[in-house]
Amino acid sequence: MSRLHPYLFATAAALVPAAGTVHAQPSAGVRPPMLPADATRPARSATHPAWVDEPIEPSGRARVATVSEGKADVVLLDGGLYQGFHTGVNCVIQRNEKTVAWLVIVKCETDRSAALITNQLATVTPPMSGDEVRIATMSFK
Repeated sequence: MSRLHPYLFATAAALVPAAGTVHAQPSAGVRPPMLPADATRPARSATHPAWVDEPIEPSGRARVATVSEGKADVVLLDGGLYQGFHTGVNCVIQRNEKTVAWLVIVKCETDRSAALITNQLATVTPPMSGDEVRIATMSFK
């Protein structure tokens, strides 16, 4: 133990800056947490960034960006991992509080995802851009 102690002390002393204090450099923009390094959002003031007022919990909601019809109807969403969507999650598309179709997420990225339509109501027009998507939850009546 006596051999190790001087080595640790010398290592710790080398890590301490010679000036004694470290000053933070001002940055050009405020980078929100959990976003890519090049993503910035304008700050309201130097002490109050805009992302402070955003909720911490994922919303579980998104909007339909586009619908690609073919052998399998693929729906692209404007929400992804940051909104709580994950591969295999079941979702429901709603328009004016009425259910239009059900989806399953097949590919998910940070801020967008792709889903397949698993069931669609025949009495309602097909999903379209702008429809609301939310994570489906079980309800017992």
